[in-house]
Amino acid sequence: MRSLASLAGGAAVGQAIAVLATPILTRQYSPVELGAFSVFSTTALLLNATNSLRYEMAIPVAEDEEAAGHMVWLCFVLVGAFSLLLGVAVWVWGGAFCRLVKVPILAPYFWLLPFTTAAAGVYEALNFFAIRRKDFASLAQSRVVQGMTQASIQVGLGFTAVGTIGLVSGDLVGRVASSLRLAWSGSFTAILRRFSLAGIRRVAVAFVRFPLFMAGASILNLAAIQVPFLLIPVFFGAEAAGYYFLAYRTLFLPASFVGSAISQVFLGEAAERAREGEPLAHITTRIFLILSAAFLPLYTVALAGAGLLFPAIFGGRWVEAGRYAQVLAPMTLVWSLARPICGMLLVRDRLKESLAFTVFELLGIVAAIYFGQRSGSMYTTAIYISLSGLVVSITSVGRFLHAAGVEFGPVATRFGILLALNLPLGFLVWGAAHRASLLGTLAAAVVGLGVVGMLSFKFLRREKLL
Repeated sequence: MRSLASLAGGAAVGQAIAVLATPILTRQYSPVELGAFSVFSTTALLLNATNSLRYEMAIPVAEDEEAAGHMVWLCFVLVGAFSLLLGVAVWVWGGAFCRLVKVPILAPYFWLLPFTTAAAGVYEALNFFAIRRKDFASLAQSRVVQGMTQASIQVGLGFTAVGTIGLVSGDLVGRVASSLRLAWSGSFTAILRRFSLAGIRRVAVAFVRFPLFMAGASILNLAAIQVPFLLIPVFFGAEAAGYYFLAYRTLFLPASFVGSAISQVFLGEAAERAREGEPLAHITTRIFLILSAAFLPLYTVALAGAGLLFPAIFGGRWVEAGRYAQVLAPMTLVWSLARPICGMLLVRDRLKESLAFTVFELLGIVAAIYFGQRSGSMYTTAIYISLSGLVVSITSVGRFLHAAGVEFGPVATRFGILLALNLPLGFLVWGAAHRASLLGTLAAAVVGLGVVGMLSFKFLRREKLL
């Protein structure tokens, strides 16, 4: 719990900086510019899923420190080679790609993509090595550094009205800064001592199952989440993509950063316990229900009141983003509960299952966008995406809990009680949003969050989960 508090706290601070900067960014950059940035960041995320062939995911479960160090060096080599090839591809086809996805304003800055992908790949390798060593203090600090650097550059350049390049360069420099923070930790000194070509070849062969199964599963999983940012501008234009991106960023990023922090602590702890033959059901149940108590009130408020709150917070031109946020809230909630415990399949070495299920997930999202664009309505498309993601996320939660050996009945009962505690909050905020002023809605949300938080805390204490 101390490790969790350290890493989640750092992630929360870093994300809080980004969230606080968002109302400024939405007044500095247009929906079209934000839509172009969503295409850039989505492409970088998808490429990062394969630039080291997912060998970094084997670092926490490697049998000893020597093998783990060799694995980090293997990732560095693969990321470097991939970035060079990507640079050539961008030079030849970058402009054509930007025209294909209907964001030609991105073309002059697309050459930054290989650098962003390289920075992201290096950070991932250092990140998993720090997880193995439980160096959560450095991980927390790297999150803060990334949030501060990215927000400072994006806001600073926004005042000069440079356009999309301000968002893209801020993202890149933030990634570089967070990688440097991890590289300066004591963990990197341990990595430097492990360099050996023979050792690198040995771990590449010993853990070849990770590129065989996890690389494909990772890129498909990311594609299932990120593919809307590539297809929405094609079917509905860059402006609609900007609205969707703001809704996604606001809903997903807080849970993504905090959930990622918890996932990393959980993965390190679960991998160690699994190696020692200890049961994993209790720790998995505990994480799932604590997160349920934390996230349910937030997404209840989003579901009930985002339509009014978004334009008030981000500016009048973002009304449509608030409508998208409302329909995406249920999917985001369940996804936020599934993400932190997804490492259970890795710990249990159920890699083939992960690959097969991810194919199903991607097909569901693509089908949702296909039928949505046939309706001609972006709002309808957002509903289809949310329904598809909700089904997949609920199924994923069941898979992860089963892999941990958790009994579904007691967990479902406790989750149902937490859900019931949040229903009055939803009705309160919805009523205020339709009948009261903005200040009345904010007051209802704040008071309701406080009451529900107190009741949820008491429930967790009574169940001996805190």
